Amino acid sequence: MEIVCTKHYTSFVILIFEKNESGVCEMSVQIFAHRGYSSRAMENSMTAFQMAKQANVDGIELDVHLTRDGEIVVIHDESLDRTTTGTGWIGQLSYSQISNYSLLSLENEIVPTLSNVFELFLDKKTRINIELKNQLVPYKGIVEKVIQLIEHYGMEQRVILSSFHHPSLMELKKLRPTWEIAPLIDCVMVKPWKYAKFLGMNQVHLHYSAIDEDVVVQCNQNNIKIRTYTVNQVKDMQRLVELGIDAIITNYPTRLRRVIDHLGDGVIE
Repeated sequence: MEIVCTKHYTSFVILIFEKNESGVCEMSVQIFAHRGYSSRAMENSMTAFQMAKQANVDGIELDVHLTRDGEIVVIHDESLDRTTTGTGWIGQLSYSQISNYSLLSLENEIVPTLSNVFELFLDKKTRINIELKNQLVPYKGIVEKVIQLIEHYGMEQRVILSSFHHPSLMELKKLRPTWEIAPLIDCVMVKPWKYAKFLGMNQVHLHYSAIDEDVVVQCNQNNIKIRTYTVNQVKDMQRLVELGIDAIITNYPTRLRRVIDHLGDGVIE
């Protein structure tokens, strides 16, 4: 298998095909807010998740790490340095220590827990894409802890689990074979549908730059769902919606909604 890697990061959307009453297939696109409504509020903050909820997105995407005392926290980086007033590695700190620091630009907020986010969305049907951020730090027990929280809150049918650390996803698949589990891939891969099937999974999360018509056709023919991430520009949104992928993640969910609603009607601001 030939792999040519190019690093990328950012957003998410899901496209679903449903039959209407006449039996005709129609496309409905689920919009996922990347790290909450991160273009309007601090990423992975409760404010960003609340804003995504108010925007009536179909889903949110978030990142999780494991603290020294076994708390699943929602933050992108392995350390506090970039997004909080504190410093230090998540895995070396207890949650009480982490809670001594506020989020940058949100001085009244701290790093939230996954439980905080689940509780916020208990009254909605919003889907939650949880990315396990354990490719650099091998958090012992993170898979089991995440499973416990999902089942405690009854989120089994609403959660999508993804990671760049594919061995963790294979562990998840073994423990919970019916759950939605998708490998994240940040490079251009030959025949990604074959790789997903090799892992025993029926979905894959690709960077938008790695998706073309052939990839979509082959994934559809092999019953592999395609979701994509970091889609923030209108031209990229339009191209991917027209290709008919299963999902998109974005920092700009309202912009994406306008693209979906007005595709073909002219320029979207």
